Amino acid sequence: MPDTLINQTSNESQLFEALFQNASLGILVIDQDGKIKLANNFLLLLFGYSHVSEIIGEKVEVLIPARFHKHHAHDREKYVKKPEPRPMGLGMDLFGKKKSGEEFPVEISLSSYKNGKVYGIAFISDITRRKEIEESVFRQQKELEEINATIERFNLELASKVSFRTEQLQATLKELEKSKDELPKTLSKEKVVVDMKGCLVTIASVGFRSRRR
Repeated sequence: MPDTLINQTSNESQLFEALFQNASLGILVIDQDGKIKLANNFLLLLFGYSHVSEIIGEKVEVLIPARFHKHHAHDREKYVKKPEPRPMGLGMDLFGKKKSGEEFPVEISLSSYKNGKVYGIAFISDITRRKEIEESVFRQQKELEEINATIERFNLELASKVSFRTEQLQATLKELEKSKDELPKTLSKEKVVVDMKGCLVTIASVGFRSRRR
């Protein structure tokens, strides 16, 4: 092999290694049997491993909570049969498992390449912070919904009270209007009574004077 070609190949390998190891997301390469073949520094940091030798040759399930192992193995076999670039777990909550056993939410995109065998490439991001923000927003939305419901309930109660008070006021106004109509009649009757009393007093007075004579 010419030296120029060897140097070019060496430079490309170094460039690939630099890109692979300095990427700001976890990169994992597994074979069609699910064994880990490559892992970059960022992935080791995400999962709490000190050296790549701790996971090379292990099944990829070592990075996944045990409750998902069976389902993941089934999905992996399906992917090997029909590999294609795609985001993994759309609409699902995915979790990784650190060396310590701690779980954390992840986002995964898949790709693949063939070199005699099918190799899967997973690009993994820790989305803990995003989940915290989403949960905070969700809680705020729920609190806002509860506040709006309380305000709506208060408005309904207030509208009901206003309606009741309005009906009472209308009834009072009707009574006052009715009293207004009856007032002249009442006054007229009282005037007749007063006049009659006056007449009686006058008659009694005249009779009293006549007796004294």
